[in-house]
Amino acid sequence: MFKIRSLVILLLIVSAFGCSINEQLAANLSKNRQSVKYVFDSEIVTEKKDVAVIIDPVLISDSSMKNVTEVTQQSGYVIPLLLINFWNYEYSCKLGENVIAEDLSHFFYYSLSQESLRSGVFFLNPDESFINRRYDLEVTVESLSIEGPYKYKGYAFISPYAYSYSMLERAGPAVARCKLHLSLKKGDEIVLTKEISSKQKTEFLKNTRTATSVQMQEKYALAMAEALAKAINRSVSEIITTVNEHIMLNETDLTTVKEITANELYAKQEAEIPAGVIKIPKEKLLAGYLYFHLDDGRIIDGKLVDINRKEVYVEKGRTLIVINKEMLVLIEDSNEQDVTERELARSDFYKIDYNAYNQFIYETKEAEIPAEKEEPVQGLLPGYLSFHLDDGRIIDGKLRKVTKKEISVEKGEVLITIKRNKVVKIEDINLVDVTEQELSRKDFKRINYNSYKDCIEIK
Repeated sequence: MFKIRSLVILLLIVSAFGCSINEQLAANLSKNRQSVKYVFDSEIVTEKKDVAVIIDPVLISDSSMKNVTEVTQQSGYVIPLLLINFWNYEYSCKLGENVIAEDLSHFFYYSLSQESLRSGVFFLNPDESFINRRYDLEVTVESLSIEGPYKYKGYAFISPYAYSYSMLERAGPAVARCKLHLSLKKGDEIVLTKEISSKQKTEFLKNTRTATSVQMQEKYALAMAEALAKAINRSVSEIITTVNEHIMLNETDLTTVKEITANELYAKQEAEIPAGVIKIPKEKLLAGYLYFHLDDGRIIDGKLVDINRKEVYVEKGRTLIVINKEMLVLIEDSNEQDVTERELARSDFYKIDYNAYNQFIYETKEAEIPAEKEEPVQGLLPGYLSFHLDDGRIIDGKLRKVTKKEISVEKGEVLITIKRNKVVKIEDINLVDVTEQELSRKDFKRINYNSYKDCIEIK
């Protein structure tokens, strides 16, 4: 009798659910401040032309984003019947600026500056007096939003002899949108204006009571912030691409003033943040990221996306890093708290879409890397070749892809990515050198990364 009475009380609470949940849902979505930092993954431009671009402070439109998180009820009902009761509520959730950890004006300025250093063909805010061609770039954030649905539904069966009930929560997909306006000036003349928009969807989340409602809503807020970060990334990258295209099309007699290596670029990004930019502390992780400490002293930061008996899978931008569990000594969160036990016990991962990544790194003991041989391979499988590396190793497999920097080799259910400058020779089954012939091929089919059990990178 006590249990039935408790369930009746539950139904009375559910009946009033739609009136009170708005504020609680908004509070849970706003509970943690979310970072919209992202990994810069555009192609690095190492040749800088004799053109300067001065980035003005980024303007934020008054209507660009709501100040606080808003939750509004879209629909909802309770159907009380004699023995069984149903309820179904749907809410629209909009994250507000109060959830974002960064100051938006400074963050956009920082992002534009870093993207310029990385992929711009020009010099950013230079002091060099010998650069006479100068532009001013003004960017306005016209709109910034992340909105998505949140649903509650369930039923309860009550009789004098038995009862049962079920509750389900669903969230998403939420859609993040970023709309920017750029104005490029040369002297007093506006030479280019353009509006740039991008959007990004979150994944669909479902809670069948494996987590609390608060945990589910915090996870939803994190996913929304990550989607907003990706939308910002696309818009910022397109702005720099647009400026690059204008310069290359409209400026004549361009001269390469300086060539920088990737390592010099990374050092410049760390050491030479333009004046007026708030440098985001290095120790502050991106949203959802953790520190993974390896037994050789290295620390990898990234998002944990899967675990199996032998390995953990860490996502960093568009790179997937597979780490042997024997090498992992500690996992820390952004507060440097040990969360190893908690994270390794997780099982709430989605299936990995390998096609979403453009680089794979396999962190393992050297002895575990397959396909290493000391002598030339005899009796190769049909379609296989021998790939001789500069460290003496020989890998046999099927050539699947060739780019300017890498080649991809298939060996059974393993895809091996090799830096092109490590390959000194390619031989066929008759030990004939076919290096030039194979590296000039263009007849490759698209790689389905999901068809491989392992993806290994050899640097």
